[in-house]
Amino acid sequence: MKDYLQTVTGPVAREDMGLTLPHEHLFNDLSSVVDAPCYPFSQRLVDKKVTAEIQWALKHDPYCCADNMDRKPIEDVIFEINNFISLGGRTIVDATGSESIGRDAQALREVALKTGLNIVAS
Repeated sequence: MKDYLQTVTGPVAREDMGLTLPHEHLFNDLSSVVDAPCYPFSQRLVDKKVTAEIQWALKHDPYCCADNMDRKPIEDVIFEINNFISLGGRTIVDATGSESIGRDAQALREVALKTGLNIVAS
């Protein structure tokens, strides 16, 4: 179907995609690759919950924080999606490519149905 995008809830016309995030990982689970901190400032991240206050540090050493690497509960994902929608977001392409790191088409569909967001499972 030309001019349509296949989402987890069915085809969506190209003109209905709106603001799109083209590479996200909604249910990524990298808990098996948590690593030792790379920098002195990273030591304080190891047991922290992910918050806006530590985002800068996580951009530089994302693998040292277990909470950053764990799969998030569906309620947390929906909360973040609703923030994206409130800013005009309409579509997300989930790039999680393997079940071994959290790919979950059923969870993506559930989020799409609960939020109205267009989600593509790439």
